Amino acid sequence: MHFIDEGIDTGCLLARQKIEPHPDDTLKTSYDRLKREIEKLFVKEWPEIFSGKKQGEPQFGKGSFHKRSDFKAVEHLLTEGWDTPIKYLVENYKKLNCEKK
Repeated sequence: MHFIDEGIDTGCLLARQKIEPHPDDTLKTSYDRLKREIEKLFVKEWPEIFSGKKQGEPQFGKGSFHKRSDFKAVEHLLTEGWDTPIKYLVENYKKLNCEKK
């Protein structure tokens, strides 16, 4: 979680939590779990954010930004739409990147 500023995902960090993927995750199951986890993290951190006790930490590095046009390069990998397994995407995306080199 971060403050919102004039950039895209560049505000000071308020909280973070690492979420490990499940071996059988699909795009949908991972999205649903990540949504639940960020909601829990927000509820946990909100009292200190609201009171002003929680101070943000600067983000380092560039971060990432993706445009709708970036989707074209990987669209063919979504063989089952939202039910496409993450494992399948990772394996085939790595192959796709190796072929480009």
